[in-house]
Amino acid sequence: MAYASPYVLSFLLLLSMPAVYYLAPRLLMPKTLPAIPDADETED
Repeated sequence: MAYASPYVLSFLLLLSMPAVYYLAPRLLMPKTLPAIPDADETED
């Protein structure tokens, strides 16, 4: 990889950025919060 041309490295970097934005929410999904009880919903 150290001998790859700068163009190849730039191309891979450009391709990886959308992939990171697309996959990051799926990989870093927050823990599912407990559902709000119906009693709290009716008070609002």
